[in-house]
Amino acid sequence: MIRSFAAIIVVLGIASCLCADDVVRVDHSLIISGHPEATKAGITILRRGGNAIDALVTVSLSLGVTEPGNSGLGGKIALMYYDAKSKEITFVAGMDQAAMKLPIDELVARSADERKRGYDAVCVPGLAAGLEAAHKRWGTQAWNSLFDAPIKLARDGFELSPLAAEMIAEFPKDIDAEAARIYAPEGKHPAPGSLLKNPDLAHTMQLMADGGANAFYRGDVAQKIAAVMQSNGGYLTAEDLASFQPRFLKPLSGTFHEYTIFSSPPPLSGGTTLLAALGALADADWKGGQPRDARYIDTLCRVLQQIYPDVQRSAADAPDSTERVARILDPENLKMIAKRAGAADPKKGALSRLDRFDEFVMDDSPQASTTHLIIIDRFGNIACATQSLGNHFGSAVVAPGTGVLLNNDMNNFAYATKGSINFVAPGKWPRSTMTPTIVLKSGKPFLVIGAPGGQRIPVGVLQVTLDVLQFNRPLKEVVDAPRFHLRRNASRNDPVNEIDLDKDLDAALEEQLKNMGWATFRKEKGEFYFGAVNAAMFLPNGKILGVADQRRTGDAGGN
Repeated sequence: MIRSFAAIIVVLGIASCLCADDVVRVDHSLIISGHPEATKAGITILRRGGNAIDALVTVSLSLGVTEPGNSGLGGKIALMYYDAKSKEITFVAGMDQAAMKLPIDELVARSADERKRGYDAVCVPGLAAGLEAAHKRWGTQAWNSLFDAPIKLARDGFELSPLAAEMIAEFPKDIDAEAARIYAPEGKHPAPGSLLKNPDLAHTMQLMADGGANAFYRGDVAQKIAAVMQSNGGYLTAEDLASFQPRFLKPLSGTFHEYTIFSSPPPLSGGTTLLAALGALADADWKGGQPRDARYIDTLCRVLQQIYPDVQRSAADAPDSTERVARILDPENLKMIAKRAGAADPKKGALSRLDRFDEFVMDDSPQASTTHLIIIDRFGNIACATQSLGNHFGSAVVAPGTGVLLNNDMNNFAYATKGSINFVAPGKWPRSTMTPTIVLKSGKPFLVIGAPGGQRIPVGVLQVTLDVLQFNRPLKEVVDAPRFHLRRNASRNDPVNEIDLDKDLDAALEEQLKNMGWATFRKEKGEFYFGAVNAAMFLPNGKILGVADQRRTGDAGGN
């Protein structure tokens, strides 16, 4: 039975101590993550000789403990990896996968709210397999040695900060009995300053340390997950877990002036959105304009209006998705996007180009919650990874005895029409907006960037990337700057000209946008709506600048 503890688990999701550094300049090694304990654990791995992938395993697992509502073993990971020796960039997809036996008609008949939480919202988690696959290919340290810090954090606990209380009203949700036992014992949430422990999760990670990802997908953990699914109306089986495989993919790439940008390929959509927008903006006339002024916002939103429908019908887990995306990113098509954007009425956008196969999934939810981490080692290797449970606290389900919060990524499929490229199907990977990105200049790493935030991810990454590459603005300044987001209409009948504005953007700018034909809505910083763009830049003097977005509890450190 799912029980409501709206004000309880929210407190835990953004927990951190008060020692976060938001800006660092380092000589050769950098870690940016969503929690100081995770950053510290990763730095320890680097200092003892580990590389970026070794530290990735430790940081990723530590974030699953210290940011339990944002990511973890019950979710997914999207990794962009730069190998300094070969100078190759590879995308590792440890995403989520639908069960092989799904009652499609039953799922389609349900409302989005009915599909949102609980056992039937869970996909096969890909994070554990993604981490192991990356480590087997590039890691140097013993696998089991990378689990020491996350196991200790889960077993002994970590301190909750007052900042976590700001999330109480932001993410109302239901929580099952086992999750409540861990995160809200006796119906009471832990007070700021207290220790949050998860000994069952520590045990699960110890099994993985000893037995690899097999211990998660084929051992006792898998049996416990399958058992709770089957007894509560979920779809996952032990066979679904045992058959899961991560994917090594070629990242999408594009150019913007002298820069080459690598980002997430299908079945993710964030990279397509980012590269198409940058490509369409490459020849924009910015004379007299400034980042985040009314003209800037109008220009970006016009382009995004044209791109959204193309991405909707192109980026997904489908055989021809790569070909479809390639057509979007063709230079001639990008010029056409720019031309259409300049001539469009903001109130109409690209409505004339929508067809009956376009669909609108729920990952535009303001509750979408994720985390982004960046690791650069002394060898020059780079791990840029985004990981998630879907919505905050995912499905709000924990399989008894595992300590693992499970995702709710069944919500990221389309259900409205079978013609959608993202229509739900057995064994399919749902689409995701995660946008881990690496930018090269003259063939060398220049900018590493990514963010949490659902549909705000590619738009937030776009704003910071454009401000750096086009306007040469300081990284810290543009990460901190107020943001905006062009809403993606949830149906063909919804407005296409609605822009969400950070409350710190001034009233005169808002009035200008309204006069241009845009409808505007204010978002408070405390709503955590715009996500948190974490970024690293390689400086001309050889140092590396790391900036952790303080919209959440990001932390940066290194050597």
